[in-house]
Amino acid sequence: MNTLIINGAVNENGECRKLIDIFNKNLGAEVINVYKENILPCADCGECRNGGGCVINDNMNNIYDKIVNADIIIFASPIYYSAMTGVMMNFLSRFQMFYLSGAKCREKRAALLLTGGGATKRTDYAEHQLKLALKIINAEYVGLTAYINTDRQSVIYSEETLRAVSELKKSLYGQNP
Repeated sequence: MNTLIINGAVNENGECRKLIDIFNKNLGAEVINVYKENILPCADCGECRNGGGCVINDNMNNIYDKIVNADIIIFASPIYYSAMTGVMMNFLSRFQMFYLSGAKCREKRAALLLTGGGATKRTDYAEHQLKLALKIINAEYVGLTAYINTDRQSVIYSEETLRAVSELKKSLYGQNP
């Protein structure tokens, strides 16, 4: 199965990346670090309504094909103020091209990986944001794994999170790949 992981973390060696690496073990999925990509926000210009795709000339144009061709997409982000990072929201805003152009994606499955610490305890805002975007790309939301304790302990030491990742992979693939 063609799996794509979208990393919305700014810190490339942080807890979110560690959670991605745990999930990606034995998968070898491509990871796109949206913070490192040249991706502008949707300009709401409406040009995609004409069926020619997005007119913004940036790296998102290469990523659209990867989204269309993926069987499974994993979205990963730290949560700040109970929401996904700004770079992830910027990335998701570009799904507007699919919506306005009427471009159809074949069915796919998706899941969410979240990390957080401090006063952040809620994951429902981030989950809601992603579910809205997934409707646009014809993706079934399978679930999330969240580790909300990064200020006290690394995700790599959380047996509970390791089990949750394993269960999420079973839900996505039918078994651990």
